[in-house]
Amino acid sequence: MLSLKQKSNWNLVLLNYKKNNELRNFFFFVISYLVTFLSTILIA
Repeated sequence: MLSLKQKSNWNLVLLNYKKNNELRNFFFFVISYLVTFLSTILIA
């Protein structure tokens, strides 16, 4: 179970994540890139 400090830190991270669209777009880019990369390997 998470401690209170870890929970507040996690909430802070989530808040920053929601506020920061650039970071979110970057993560989406990385994830979609990885999915494409992995599916290419699986098909080949």
